[in-house]
Amino acid sequence: MMRAWRRQTALSTRIPIGMDDLQQLEWILRQVGPENVWRPVHVPGYRQLADGFGDQDDGLPQDLSRIDFSGKTVADIGCNFGYYVFLVKNAGARHVTGIDIDARIIRGCRILKKLYGVEGVSFLAADITQSDGFGAFDTGMMIDFIGKTAVANGLLKVFLDVLARLSCKEMILSVRPAYHLQKHLNADAESLRRKYRSDYVRRNHFWTIDYVRDRFSRDWEMEIVSPESVSPGTKKETLYFRRKTARPLEGAS
Repeated sequence: MMRAWRRQTALSTRIPIGMDDLQQLEWILRQVGPENVWRPVHVPGYRQLADGFGDQDDGLPQDLSRIDFSGKTVADIGCNFGYYVFLVKNAGARHVTGIDIDARIIRGCRILKKLYGVEGVSFLAADITQSDGFGAFDTGMMIDFIGKTAVANGLLKVFLDVLARLSCKEMILSVRPAYHLQKHLNADAESLRRKYRSDYVRRNHFWTIDYVRDRFSRDWEMEIVSPESVSPGTKKETLYFRRKTARPLEGAS
């Protein structure tokens, strides 16, 4: 499932006049719809405004606890309502930038930032496939972002290249190890082989984790920081990459 990478959505409907920040956030959540909120949304006082639709086994927060974010600049691609932006900032990152295609969601993120009084985070509404002007970061993240739609449509390479381009030292990515061709992708083997090399289409599965590993093998070292699935495709794995030769942070955020 591609977290938050839907068709770009502007704030086409004005927020009603007279609402305070909390009311505006609640209004935005209703406009976006619960099916497009991937992680729980809380406000100060531990009040929960949304449950979060995403699979709680995909990119669990404890997977990230093994990674040191201290003093780093981080980009969260497909940040949705900023769950991981705030998590990583609280883990010691110097600055975290959340990027999402939906301007309504970004407005909601900025309200959450204000409500919590958090410094060192920023949010940007943009389509990552259409722009290179995001700068560079120590660490790039794509969590709950790449899924069966991206794989079936041949977009895996595009998204991986964006992540690598933004990341100077590290990358964090969650992907399912494999997708069943019919059950998950509604695709046949030949259609997948036209989009990807035939090596990755075997035993009636597309082997995502093999494709990702090979795509990055020249410049990156990969480590699985979540427990491996018992059987292919049962849940996403959290992958941590270190660039073999760190790239200078030119134009870093």
